[in-house]
Amino acid sequence: MTTSIRIDYSPPSARILFETDPAGKPPALNYEVLDRFEAAIAEIRSRIPEIRVLRIESSESKYFVVGADLKALQEIDHESIRPWVRRGHDVFNLLGSLEIPVIAVVRGFAGGGGLELALACDFIYAADNARFALPEAGLGLVPGWGGSYRLPARIGTSRAKELAFSAQPVDAATAFAMGLVNFYGSEEELSQRLAEFTSAVEANSQVSLAMEKSLMNAAEELALEQMKFEEAAASTCAMSSGDTARRLSEFFEKRARKKGTGTV
Repeated sequence: MTTSIRIDYSPPSARILFETDPAGKPPALNYEVLDRFEAAIAEIRSRIPEIRVLRIESSESKYFVVGADLKALQEIDHESIRPWVRRGHDVFNLLGSLEIPVIAVVRGFAGGGGLELALACDFIYAADNARFALPEAGLGLVPGWGGSYRLPARIGTSRAKELAFSAQPVDAATAFAMGLVNFYGSEEELSQRLAEFTSAVEANSQVSLAMEKSLMNAAEELALEQMKFEEAAASTCAMSSGDTARRLSEFFEKRARKKGTGTV
């Protein structure tokens, strides 16, 4: 299974779309996908101010992005996890620094690095089938791409701990109630909301919006630069533990058994 990146332009908006081959599988991240995503962000930046709003979406109705792909997860160890964490930070921080509003449009499951990707956007708009989770604790890992900062900043420390410590998913209605998502609704309502927001942004000064976003992001960017090193150190510590090795081994053994029985 491979994940690819496509850009769709419909000025004044555009979207970066995560696609999978074969279709029906969850989009996932590895170094190659991160490189392509970074290139797509740079291309969008080159089209500003023609492009006033960017959406991040998946081609799959059941999945947004689920974080690291299985091969990347199998290959990461206590030595290679530091550059992996820092690379994700660099790309997500680049997304967050775009001078235009960025909306994560979430349908289906957004987990781990996928939720952290959504958190790197200015807003999260969700379909009513959306689910959100930070499942890292179940594997003996920690959120490594800004989740330790962005999630508490968005929903408060106590609720962020509840989501991270339980490693359990929450549905769109719960996510909206806790402040994780800005909007959720049916596909029709979601499309209408996206159109209304894009129209409102287009009517305003692009220079003013860019400056406002820069000012609001200033303190966050300093914190995230520090978090790049803190999450890398914590991830290295976690990967060095026997508990994490056991949990990852059990995870892949369970997947192998399901595959052998034809269970999805």
